[in-house]
Amino acid sequence: MQKSIRRRKFIEMGLAIGGASQLFRHNLLAQVNDKTHESDVSLIPPAIGAIPQVDNVIFPQKLKANDIVAIVSPSSPTNSWEITKTVNFLKSLNLKVEIGKSISNQTNSYRYLAASDNERIDEFNEYVNREDVRGIIASRGGYGAMRIVDKIDFQGIDRYPKIFLGFSDFTFILNSISKINHLATYHGPVGISSFTDYTKQFFKKALFENQGESYKVSKQDAIIINEGEAKGRLIGGNLTMCAVSLGTPYEIMTDNCILILEDINVEPYEIDRMLTQLKLAGKFDHLQGIVLGYFSNIKRRKPFYPNYSYTILEVFEQILKPLGIPIIANFPYGHIPEQATFPLLAESIINTSNKTLIIFNSK
Repeated sequence: MQKSIRRRKFIEMGLAIGGASQLFRHNLLAQVNDKTHESDVSLIPPAIGAIPQVDNVIFPQKLKANDIVAIVSPSSPTNSWEITKTVNFLKSLNLKVEIGKSISNQTNSYRYLAASDNERIDEFNEYVNREDVRGIIASRGGYGAMRIVDKIDFQGIDRYPKIFLGFSDFTFILNSISKINHLATYHGPVGISSFTDYTKQFFKKALFENQGESYKVSKQDAIIINEGEAKGRLIGGNLTMCAVSLGTPYEIMTDNCILILEDINVEPYEIDRMLTQLKLAGKFDHLQGIVLGYFSNIKRRKPFYPNYSYTILEVFEQILKPLGIPIIANFPYGHIPEQATFPLLAESIINTSNKTLIIFNSK
């Protein structure tokens, strides 16, 4: 085991030298898009999960009036009625909205999936390869994104970089695109989100042109776990999706990053298990900071036979606090009505003294 760990560290060090991450990224892109081997993940070297900090980040063109955005369902089902509020909001911004067939023709024939795997990926790739479509928004989370991620046309994303927006289950696709294409993707509301005034405000700050090069997110009742200030690129999203990425070609990269994590309806011991898994995989070794979003019942102590469970906050303090990096919890994003939009791979600064995250939305 020790020999294996030393070998992995040696490989990681080698990748960090001489701009190797860019070359490695091109190799990965070619392999992932090689349909002859689309199910053979053995082609991807194990060390792919430890690509150093991405320096050549591509930011998609920001939205403007008359741009086309598409709402698709790569995960669980929804229907046109459930996304009406979002469609109306997008149209109020003078955007043109197209709705995928997995939504408009929803038949609820695929249980917890919006459509068959082939139908969902074909719909997704169709919009990926349309130059006139400036943004793709996930209709909801649920489950199913990781079933189609290996068939995403990443070369098409290279040809026509655009905005990808969503959270929850869509986290798997967001982080995969950011990793393979070095494209900033956006952790934010989905088609069924309520789009409160707060959510609308940060949606526009993050995604529309002429909004400035940076913006600040703060919450005065946020919980400070470790004090301090740090700078790094944002990465992460849904904790479950980050954990299940381990051991796949799409394993989350965290070196020199500020990690964002959120989840809902997850027991403290499950959060403990996923955080421990990330820790044992080395994903906390070179983090700069952590910004935790909404976790339901963060201070509630539930029965756990034959005694009581740790609270979620206590789990954070046990596993994350010893990292010694700035950590703040209960930030405004995740499975809540009022959520900020975060560009993954954007440079950002966490400051616990004023409970803020400053995001640089173009570098």
